[in-house]
Amino acid sequence: MQRAIGRPVQRAWPKWWLKITISVHAVLVFAQAVMAGQYLAGDYGFLEQHSVNAMVIGVVCAGTVGAAYFDRRFNAAPVWPLAAAALLFLVDIGQMAAGVWRSMALHVPLGVAVTVAVVFQLVWVWRKPAAA
Repeated sequence: MQRAIGRPVQRAWPKWWLKITISVHAVLVFAQAVMAGQYLAGDYGFLEQHSVNAMVIGVVCAGTVGAAYFDRRFNAAPVWPLAAAALLFLVDIGQMAAGVWRSMALHVPLGVAVTVAVVFQLVWVWRKPAAA
């Protein structure tokens, strides 16, 4: 679909999908840190919640990859948000694997890296205005 002046029509839904999925991802990642802290403080029931939340994070992160793809496809967004979302999805998978294998030397630093990356995504996506 083209406008009369030749610029493609911006679609709002991919941008809002991206904002929502990144925001949910950020909330879930911070919840992971809280659950890990509760587990380390001796409340061992939080380990199962931490594990379930990790799977939810994987699904939400996959949704972010989809949103970034559609934003690129329909709104000619730059490729780097899609590449960053895909890389973060792979890191999330590695993070889950390190947790299952109880490799804390890898799991903890990856958790910090994921948290930092999600914060950068969150700041970026909310500073960028969505199409009306």
